Amino acid sequence: MNERDSPVSTVPAALPLRGLAFLIDWAVVLVLSAFIASGSGVGEWSRLLVLLVVASIYEIGFMVAMGTTAGKMAMRMQVTDERGNRLEPDKAILRSVVFLIGIFLLFIGLAISLILAASDPMNRTLHDRLAGSIVVRL
Repeated sequence: MNERDSPVSTVPAALPLRGLAFLIDWAVVLVLSAFIASGSGVGEWSRLLVLLVVASIYEIGFMVAMGTTAGKMAMRMQVTDERGNRLEPDKAILRSVVFLIGIFLLFIGLAISLILAASDPMNRTLHDRLAGSIVVRL
């Protein structure tokens, strides 16, 4: 069994902790995006593109490399597959893409995810269900 296959906790993370992790992650993404956009002199719509690219690289990069993000680390959480193993890269990418699409659709995806998570014993959001992932406590 290699490191990627070693099971971790399967205790789901509470929604308030996930919310705090989200706020931390997006604070990081917004600061990075603002720094990049201000240094490059891009227009208003281009700033949105910079935000999307930074958010994608941040989320996918952290998920593939570590199975967590800075916000989730701060809240002592990790993203696993349904068996408690680290996510494979394709699942991490799918999860991140679905999440980002939901965010940029005027937060409709976020509302749907919150409703789904509140009605699921494992607190799985839309992007978790589609990627077969669970956010767990460490």
